[in-house]
Amino acid sequence: MTNFIDWFEIHDELTLEQQGFLEALFLHAPEWESWGMKDVDTLAFPFPHVLTIGFSVPDYIHKVCLRDLRVDFDAQGVRCGEDNRNYLEGFKGPIETFVGSPSECAGFVSQWLQREWLRPVDLHEWQGENSDWRHQQYVLPDTGQGLCWSGWKNVPEGDLGPPHRVVRVHPLPKP
Repeated sequence: MTNFIDWFEIHDELTLEQQGFLEALFLHAPEWESWGMKDVDTLAFPFPHVLTIGFSVPDYIHKVCLRDLRVDFDAQGVRCGEDNRNYLEGFKGPIETFVGSPSECAGFVSQWLQREWLRPVDLHEWQGENSDWRHQQYVLPDTGQGLCWSGWKNVPEGDLGPPHRVVRVHPLPKP
């Protein structure tokens, strides 16, 4: 296992609070690895008043980022949620907050991350009659929320009807 600087790919100066939070959060990394998370799925951006951490939920087989989860730490507490449009530019949807010490915040984030990282994601596929086209959508089956469509437009191609195939792509069963 690497150190927390390498795991989160930190290239900028950290405040003492940010460093303490990342060190405490990094203690949970062995657990994350047991879920299938890799260090390449995380990235941290320290700013003067907030540390932003992104966690990408991947479909390694199809080489697609399914969701980007975001954590903001401001030395007083954390805000956790799904990132808006996968660019670490803001939160999309509900945000969970927690106020506490850096160590307490790290424990809260790890619990939140476990719940969100391990949410199932299914791939819905439609196949053309003569197999000359295929359309796909990733879906959170617990809510039915669509994550993204195949194709550069990221929209459904007409009235597709029910999918021809549904496959669980995350989390994958352990071999």
